[in-house]
Amino acid sequence: MTQVPVLDSVASKTILMEQIDALFCVTKYPARYSYVTVASPTDTFTITPTGSPFIYTNQTGAKLDVKVQGGTVSKIEHGRKGAFVDTGETQGPVLIASADQVRVTYSVVPTITAFPVI
Repeated sequence: MTQVPVLDSVASKTILMEQIDALFCVTKYPARYSYVTVASPTDTFTITPTGSPFIYTNQTGAKLDVKVQGGTVSKIEHGRKGAFVDTGETQGPVLIASADQVRVTYSVVPTITAFPVI
């Protein structure tokens, strides 16, 4: 994780990695700014599917961007408290909160990666 300065009025908002470079210019007046923690690309981790349908439960305590790519995927679903909703996608990212789930149905194993969104 990396600490970056941001204006107090936006401290609670999610900061995208592309915005970080622009934010470093605010260090000229550090007394007016606070710090938030953002995820870095090195925080990415791989999720290994163990059979179809595969369910991943987010137990990290943070929001996650879960990316499903490759393989032959027929359905990606977002789950919360036992109820699943079809995302309508077979590839790409799914944003899930802590304790949420992603269910992936496939015939050829996809690559699944995730990184925290803080």
